[in-house]
Amino acid sequence: TWVQSRAKAPVQAPPTAAPPPPSVPPADASPVPADTPPAGPAATAPPAPAVAAPAVVPVAPLLLQYADLAGTDAAFATLFDLWGLAYGPAAGRPCEQAAARDLQCLYQEGTLGQVQALGRPVILTLRDAGGAPYQAVLAGLGPAAATLRFGATEHQVALEDLQRHWSGEYLLLWRPVTTRQKPFMPGIRSPEVRWLRASLAAVQGEPVEPMASDVYDEALADRVRDFQRDRGLPVDGLAGQVTLAALGSELGDDDLPRLQRPN
Repeated sequence: TWVQSRAKAPVQAPPTAAPPPPSVPPADASPVPADTPPAGPAATAPPAPAVAAPAVVPVAPLLLQYADLAGTDAAFATLFDLWGLAYGPAAGRPCEQAAARDLQCLYQEGTLGQVQALGRPVILTLRDAGGAPYQAVLAGLGPAAATLRFGATEHQVALEDLQRHWSGEYLLLWRPVTTRQKPFMPGIRSPEVRWLRASLAAVQGEPVEPMASDVYDEALADRVRDFQRDRGLPVDGLAGQVTLAALGSELGDDDLPRLQRPN
């Protein structure tokens, strides 16, 4: 609790002697220049120092340095942590723990461009010069550099160096927004097709007519192909897990982890 201090009576300062009258120089005295220089333009604050970008480090030494944090359980613990979830190696298989939290594991072989389209952190399988596997979480991806995360520590690496240690294997955690387990394909009828039409219309900026139809027709398949082609995904006109995960990422969920862009 705050305690209010009792007010004290003001203390009057003792009277001071009047200052002596200023001396007046004789009329023929030369003027004395003032000590204060004339006012100039207002000084501007110096620019703030530039913040140096994190150093790019080689991948091979990182794998050795963080070997204890580059196993499957450690990588899943790191990925779960980015989702704000706890992971326990003794609590069951990683993807079973994910499913208990309404998440799915999506294992793929692809390109960094496809990972960029998915927009979420992923576990990469990296290999050293001898072919030994290491698991590292890709937390950020930019034009020339990527961010690898081991536990709570992040390091930036050059994309060219990263790709020398990566053959395309990655695992994504994602939260499906439909209940369908098989890909959407031409000819099927489902109320969730209307969600697909509305979602494509939102990200592509153009209605997918007829918007109220629950039939996956060829016109809808063409729009799915356009979405896949524009994002570097395999183009087949089928709305499978990869396409739906990329679409869900673009629709935006603020509470989900994002693949960051390195400085």
